[in-house]
Amino acid sequence: MEAPIKRETNKSLSFGDRLTKAMINVGHTKNASLAAEIGVSESTICRWKCGSAIKLKHIIKLKNALSVSLDWLICGEGDMAGEQPRLKYLITTKLSEKSALEVISFLNEHINSNKS
Repeated sequence: MEAPIKRETNKSLSFGDRLTKAMINVGHTKNASLAAEIGVSESTICRWKCGSAIKLKHIIKLKNALSVSLDWLICGEGDMAGEQPRLKYLITTKLSEKSALEVISFLNEHINSNKS
């Protein structure tokens, strides 16, 4: 009798794991291809996969290039490609500089908390 396959939940995946999964899903088998598409170096993609902080503008570029939801990419919540109005609203509305910094801080905290 085969052992049951353990089902992964989105929250069990680190940001780097979700990034890798999303890359594979759209056909980016190499970090270099995604890096070229969003205008960063291949080593930057590697650092993000290992848990380095990421700027908000790069998260938006990743979201668009990989066709994933922000909540899924950042927090592991919701469907990979589902609409997530809460973060979409925060990102797409005009924010004061202070508010934008608070959002960036929030996103970095969630990315770093998902490393462990």
